[in-house]
Amino acid sequence: MRKISKKIYISPGDVLWTLTAILTVMLIISSYYYDRFLNNTMCIVLTLSTIAVAIVYSCFDFRNRYLFLGFNAGYYIFLVSGVASKLGNESEIVKYLRAGEAGASHACHCIALSVVVVDLVFYILDILTNRDRLNPISVKKVSAVYNIKTKQLIQYAFFASMLCKMVSSYIRFNYRLHSGYSSVYQFTIAIPAYIKLPASVFYFLLCLWLVSRPSKRQFIFGAVLTVLIEALVLFSGDRGESMTTLMIMVFYILIRSDDDQNFLHLKKRYVVLSAMSIPLVIYLLQYISYERKNVEMTVEKNVLSDFFDAQGISATIISIGYNINDRITEIGGKTYVTGTLRGYLLHNVLTRALFGTSAAVSNTAEVALSGESYGSTMAYVRFKSSYLKGIGC
Repeated sequence: MRKISKKIYISPGDVLWTLTAILTVMLIISSYYYDRFLNNTMCIVLTLSTIAVAIVYSCFDFRNRYLFLGFNAGYYIFLVSGVASKLGNESEIVKYLRAGEAGASHACHCIALSVVVVDLVFYILDILTNRDRLNPISVKKVSAVYNIKTKQLIQYAFFASMLCKMVSSYIRFNYRLHSGYSSVYQFTIAIPAYIKLPASVFYFLLCLWLVSRPSKRQFIFGAVLTVLIEALVLFSGDRGESMTTLMIMVFYILIRSDDDQNFLHLKKRYVVLSAMSIPLVIYLLQYISYERKNVEMTVEKNVLSDFFDAQGISATIISIGYNINDRITEIGGKTYVTGTLRGYLLHNVLTRALFGTSAAVSNTAEVALSGESYGSTMAYVRFKSSYLKGIGC
């Protein structure tokens, strides 16, 4: 009697999720083990390896995995790059994280475990959906806004808010030119209420406008004006707001161009030009960072190295927070997750308009003691005088 052989096909996704699952178990055990058997260097190597594999895996099917690729690339730039530059020297890693051996070890384990778990979930979703796609939920080719009049109303409201946002951003930019970066955060700038209120709902209306699926011409027009606004915001010292908006626009173009054949077509030359512009963006962001710190930009400075060092500050926050956790808890309590939500509900633009509550002013003792901002409380505990002067957070 002949045996019937059955071929078992093992996909790359099967291999990746299995290896990532093993890494997850190792990291969890090491994180809670008294004498951790994975040192800082090993944790960072595992993190970099996980990110590298994920990026390569995404490139095999870029159109369906660009969000996954973007997450891993962003994770490296904004969380890992600084500490990765000290790789191979345990003492340099501890020195960079500025929190002693215990804090540095905690931070490195958190960094590794976070990206490994997220990537593991992605690989499992790949297996369960039986296709190599990032999004198992199919995207319907319809707009969320069906009524033409409603769509026009959203468009008019968005462009009215955009005009107010542009005026508001220019006022802040002009104030920064004459008074310096720290003054923008230290003092409340007098902006008329009829401009400030519509400007404050700009990002909400931007997302609503994008959901309404504007035409190709309308999108290009709105996108150009949005870029101009974000340039003013960027040169006023707020990099986070500008970069977040830029990423929203980029991912919107990628998603919609795949869904709508009449929308923008992503030609290779556009992708190449975007890749070539990355060094310019890095140079620009680091220039603004030097300006904020009143540091002169000289030929001797290594802009690229300084940029990655600055972006990796999130890892330092984890390690320092671990060391001064008791002091932070004593001042702000243990409810920073719900506290952030509470702060938003109390100080958002709609609540202020309906109930007359005041907007939260950054870099104040009130915010630091409220338990609504972990970063503000940490800065207040460590560098009280600098924090109150508008430096950081």
